[in-house]
Amino acid sequence: MACIRILCFFVISNIHHVQVVTGKLGVTAVKQSHSPEFGIDYIGCRDWTNPTGMNCNPYQGDTDCNAKLPMLCVRVDQSPRPPYLIYGEGAAMPAANYAGWNGGHVSTTLPTEASRFRNRAEANRFCAETLGEHWEIAGIWGSQPHWISGMNGTKYAGSEWTANKDRLLNGGWSFYTYGNVRNDTRFWIQGPADQSSTCWGH
Repeated sequence: MACIRILCFFVISNIHHVQVVTGKLGVTAVKQSHSPEFGIDYIGCRDWTNPTGMNCNPYQGDTDCNAKLPMLCVRVDQSPRPPYLIYGEGAAMPAANYAGWNGGHVSTTLPTEASRFRNRAEANRFCAETLGEHWEIAGIWGSQPHWISGMNGTKYAGSEWTANKDRLLNGGWSFYTYGNVRNDTRFWIQGPADQSSTCWGH
């Protein structure tokens, strides 16, 4: 009987450490690097400098929606692309696709459960209420990061970027942006529009 009482006490006293898994997973992103030269962050699916780092999953999600993570928010103000260099040969797409420019800034909120939001509008409202007008939830696919074929360094940077907006292509998987967010956690983001990997839908 004493053992049963001890076991019950152990279970009850530690129940707050148990993470409830809803079955719904959401997609997340991480800060990969920061360039002090331009004041920009490189945000993406995975931190490739960490050999044991996790990949995101833009198709089914990668993190329980009840987990508390900061929201990654953006404020797009049409800032022209700074002349950062793009390395590598790319993969399924040219390297510039994975090094697109989001045309603005990023910041984060305090950690929160993504399951609290019913749709993208509520996620956007949370960003705006936390950070100010025109802030919205970030995404790394679709209409936020952009690239131009052949861009690299000073090519299609600054005024040349602005003058060639009719050549912008939608990027994916990672992007550059003004900011210097924390690098000790992953962030909730908006997933691809044609997938079910966003906790709050579309």
